[in-house]
Amino acid sequence: MTSAIGKVGVDVGAIDIIGFMKDKITRDIVVSVADTETGQKVVDKVKQVKGVKVLNVADRTFMIHHGGKIEMQCSGLGTSGQRPRCQ
Repeated sequence: MTSAIGKVGVDVGAIDIIGFMKDKITRDIVVSVADTETGQKVVDKVKQVKGVKVLNVADRTFMIHHGGKIEMQCSGLGTSGQRPRCQ
């Protein structure tokens, strides 16, 4: 499977075993891609590997913010004294 991923020209970051049964192993594979199109190429290539089933695909940036909010807060007056400076 890692050979199939490598053929797309991306790097595998980590492979973790997250479950196993008598005849099956479930792995979590982290792959760094530049964009959605490349990510889809990886998924398509992995799906072509005999005996492999893709269970889930997640975007790391989305997962970081899942269930949370990105927030900006103003910290006081800006240098001109006119507008708040937000961080």
